[in-house]
Parts: sequence; structure tokens; C-alpha cells
Amino acid sequence: TTTPSAAAMWSPFRAAGVVSDGAAPAVCYTLGGETFVACPAGDTFQVLDAARLRLKMVGPRLGAPSSCLAARSEWVFAATGGSGGEIVSCHRGEIVARHRGHGAGGAAALLCLGPNLLLSAGRDGFLRLHSTPDKPAPGVRRRAARAEEPQAEMHLGAGFVPTCLAHPPTYLNKVLVGGADGSMQLWNVATQRQLYAYSAEALGNPTGAAIRAIEPAPALDVVALAFADGGVALHDVRADRAVARFEHSAAGRSSAMGGAAVSAGASAAGVASLAFRVARGGAQLCAGGADGRITVWDLERKQLAGVVRSAHEGAITTMAALRSGPLLLTCGGDNALREWAFEADMESAEDGGAARLLRHRSGHAAPPTVLAYYGDEGRTLLSAGDDRTLRAFSTFQDHQSRELSQGRTASRARRLQVSEAELKLPPVTCMAANMMREPDWANVVTAHRGATSAYTWRTATLAVGEHVLTPPGKRLYPITAVSLSACGNYALVGTEGGRVDRFNMQSGIHRGEYEDRRLGSAHLAHSGGVVVGAHSCCANRLMVSAAVVADGNKGEVKVWAFRSRRLRALVPLPAAP
Repeated sequence: TTTPSAAAMWSPFRAAGVVSDGAAPAVCYTLGGETFVACPAGDTFQVLDAARLRLKMVGPRLGAPSSCLAARSEWVFAATGGSGGEIVSCHRGEIVARHRGHGAGGAAALLCLGPNLLLSAGRDGFLRLHSTPDKPAPGVRRRAARAEEPQAEMHLGAGFVPTCLAHPPTYLNKVLVGGADGSMQLWNVATQRQLYAYSAEALGNPTGAAIRAIEPAPALDVVALAFADGGVALHDVRADRAVARFEHSAAGRSSAMGGAAVSAGASAAGVASLAFRVARGGAQLCAGGADGRITVWDLERKQLAGVVRSAHEGAITTMAALRSGPLLLTCGGDNALREWAFEADMESAEDGGAARLLRHRSGHAAPPTVLAYYGDEGRTLLSAGDDRTLRAFSTFQDHQSRELSQGRTASRARRLQVSEAELKLPPVTCMAANMMREPDWANVVTAHRGATSAYTWRTATLAVGEHVLTPPGKRLYPITAVSLSACGNYALVGTEGGRVDRFNMQSGIHRGEYEDRRLGSAHLAHSGGVVVGAHSCCANRLMVSAAVVADGNKGEVKVWAFRSRRLRALVPLPAAP
């Protein structure tokens, strides 16, 4: 059993490297003239400022992952999934009230209406209007969150499953509800009546693809609709009339409008988010695709303005045009938050030059597989994952976390028209770091999946090193173990074929191999075994290597003289290490 003191000792402190888990779209809101973005992060949320993308606040534990968020002023509202399916009102990171949600199905969208109302659309086919609690008085002792019941409840009709919400400007008490069947409804939440129903055909959606996002346009009565089949439509909701039709796709080429759809290519890809921005030449519509691309259309010229290829490695769940300048904020399912700047001379759609990356905050896009503390104080955590990146996370300041560069992979990927991940090194399988020689030369060495060479890295410059450590010989085996000496001058590299080699970290020159001459096989430390570890003592007198032998059923440990590389002792193991 776990005592209360032990449970408190091992309670979570903070999550390193988490920006947004992509389970729900992030939301942007303003407070005191500044713009903030609230991002879902597991069973909590975190708030960053849009000016520098620095972490400002981490929300409370909600008990379950969020399905959608909404925010205004000092409040953040989160709908949780699970059996409860409640909606939580948080004021500055403190849970003030818990509202009855939509059951196990959860809420599909939340929308703030005015200063004290919150609208939720559930997958159970209901709209619920909630009265938000008052701001807690300063200095008042915190109380337990109170339970709240909905102020009103509206049934959307049999078979209608809501997917998104929007409040058109000047439409008092009225909201648009997008459906999974491609249709849309207009409701008055004050009178709790459905005012109009828009069919999928009228919206320019003959396939009945689900509506993923609704974004009001700068022009009154016009909204943009994003469909799951890659279509984007501009619709006049007052006249129920189609204004224009666009196609988001993976090819990234433009075609003339000619009275038909303005296409970004041949093959369609789903659209997950929309945003309008007002440029010098007129309004532009930005679409974030499920393929990680940003497509920009010029609404005045009615043509494609540009495509940002590989803006994210996953679906772009959130887009927002910032008021502070020609900036576009995007958040994706790849655990990244990025800010893009639009330049006046970027008018070519052929080179994908719609915008340039201004700043970003990101973590691993795939689960991390290798972790190691760097340094003696525990302030930095080196992490490698299946997304083919090596990152240094700060355990104190989130904005100090960085990705170690692998060269100009982004520009090469744009030139070759491939994904950036294809040009990166394979995922890291093991690594070793030593801060002793950090100012002088490379001080991190990594082994990669299937690679026959080990790679060096510099933490001083946060980039890959200049040397690649490849064991000599005609037949090369994948690297399975790496380590650094205590002085930081040498790297030990073990292979799948049983070799253990020593390299100089400053020059990258091979400094000999550890050979067991009793085996009869040249240059082998372990016969028919996979080296799983090789480490030297702090005085560089002894080196110990471990390997799996005998078809993986047994193992052995060998002790070597570090300098002469002669075998000192052999310890057989009854099981594989």
C-alpha cells in the first residue's frame, strides 16, 4: 500500500517537452491587449503568450484528457471525456465550477457567448447553454468546485451530430452549428429555437463530408466552411447562397478559377482549421490541412496565393491570425506551436513562399524512446524519439528547450519536395553525453536504428558534430552501444557483430578495437554476440563490455585494460543482459 506522504512525494511535478497533445484544438484569446493561446496537454492545459510563445501558466489536473477548449479573459473552459463528460470552468489555473456535460460521448465544441455564457455542443445531439461562475473575490479562501446544471438545453434533431460552433458577428444570440453529415443549422440560443437549416448541397458539399471548422469572414453574413474531403466553401448565411469554392490538396499547385473551384492541386486532403487575414492587397483565407500544409487563397484576385509545405508533421488543428502584425499562429497534432510571418514580396505560389517561420515552440512529434540527464545539476534532459529528433529539454524553463540541428534539412526538403523527416537521421537507439569537453568539441554520441556509424553532437552549438564514427572493416554491422569516457576524449562504440571500438572525439580518428584473441576471429570482442554496453572507469584504466550470446539466451561480461585493450577477465552470465 502507498501512504499519503509517499503518494505526495511521487506526484507529478511538470511535463517536459509538451506543447500541445493535438487531442483538441488550441484556442486564442486576448487579455489586457495581449494575445494568449491555451493548448491541451493530456489531462490539463497550458497557456502561452503569442508574442514570444513562452509558457505563462499550467492548468489544474482535470482527471481526463480534454476534447475541446474555450477561453475568454481570465477564464479557460475545458470539456473532458470519459464516463463523466463534464465541463470545467478554470479561473487562472483554479477549478471554480464543474458543469454537467454530454456524457461519455463528450462535447465536440465549446463557444463563449458574452461575458457570462458558455455554449457546448455534444456528440449526443444536444446544445447546452451554461452560466459561467463569477470571478472569485481576491483574498477569499479557495473552496471546492461547485456543480452547475445547464441553463438551457436544445435538441438538434434526430441523426444530427455536431462537430463545430461559430458565432457570426452582429448575429445577436445566434450560433451556427456544423454537422458530421455536411449540413449546418442556425440557432437562437435565447429563444432556444432553430431558425434555419442549410443542406449539404446548398453549402457546396455534394459528398456530405463532415464540417470540421466554421470561420466568420471579414465581410458580414459570410462564413468559411472546412470539409473533411478537402473542400473549403464561402457561404452567405443570410441569403443561403454559395460565394466561392476552394480545394485544398497535397500537390500545392494553383489553377485558374474559371467559375469553378480554385484548386491547390489534384489530390484532395482534409481541412482541419481556417483563418482569415487582411493583407495589403485584400483579404486572404488560410486553410490548415490534415496533411500538415497551409494553403493561402487571395480572395480579391480569386487565386491561390501560396502553399507552405510541411508546416506541421500532423494535422493543423488550430489557425489564428494575430492582430499584432501579419502573423499567423498554427498548432498541430505534432506537438508544435508555430508562428508564421507574411512578407510583402512573397507572392509566388509555385515555390511555396506564402510565409516564413518566425518562431516556434515544439516537442517530440512521436513518443520519446531514449532519455538521459545532461550535467550534474539535472537542469537539462536529453531526449530522442521516433520522430528522428534529438532534443534538449530544460527542467526549469520551458522556453530554453531546443532541438539539436541536423543541418539544413528544412530547406533541402523544400527543394526536393519531400518531407523533412525523410532527410533526418534514423531514430536514436542509445546515446551518451559528457559535459567535460562541451566548449571544446563534440560531447554527445548517438547510435541510430540500423545505422552502421555513430554520430557526434555539440551541445554548445546545439547541432550535429563534424565527425561520424564508423568502425573499420569490409563488413559493417549496426551500432548497438555507445559511451563516452569520463574525460570526454574517447568514445566507445559497440556493434551487432560483436566489435567494440575506441574513437577520439576531438579528431574522430579510430584509436583501436578491443579484441579477444582466443576467439580466432579478427577484431572481435564477443564472438557471435550483440554488444549491449561498453563503459570505462573514471580513471580510464578499465573498460567493461557486455554482450548477448548463444542465440540470445545467455550473456557475458568482459573486463579490459582501457589503454592496451587487452582482456583482463571474463564473467559468463546465465541470462541475457
